[in-house]
Amino acid sequence: MSLTNDQGIVASCEGDLHASFSMLTGQLLTGKPVWMANPSSIDAEKNLLTLAHCTVPFSMLSETGSTTLTTHMESDLSVAIAGPLRKGPVTIFRSGLDFRSIHAMTGYIVDTNMGDKALCRTQAIIKTDTSLADWMQKTPGNHQALVYGNIIPELSDFCRFAGIELNI
Repeated sequence: MSLTNDQGIVASCEGDLHASFSMLTGQLLTGKPVWMANPSSIDAEKNLLTLAHCTVPFSMLSETGSTTLTTHMESDLSVAIAGPLRKGPVTIFRSGLDFRSIHAMTGYIVDTNMGDKALCRTQAIIKTDTSLADWMQKTPGNHQALVYGNIIPELSDFCRFAGIELNI
């Protein structure tokens, strides 16, 4: 999936069509690959969200030299990517279950590549101004799409054009 997403062919795991739609939307709006990631933990008091997944596009990693190929977290088989993302602003979003809404927030990657063996291999901590307790209650599903930068204006235009409700 890392390779296909880097080549502009959107691929998500577990047949998650909502993640695929979100990733395709992010790719079309930015012209760049999108990382699909699982919310792995939250610190609601500090508004810190940990995201992790084994399928990050290589082009999203900050230092190729410190990237490693390791095993898939759940199975300890096959190959997964562990590497650092670039610190900086990001947008995290996901399509609603009926494809008629997108739930989005912005944040800032403050830490990455923590090496927690209990999580999928590529990991990032995102600081956000959004109430994560509320976000966890409202976000429609597990896999989230992450793109570099604040693309809320572009998402807003897309949603208005497509007749999709944007929830920020």
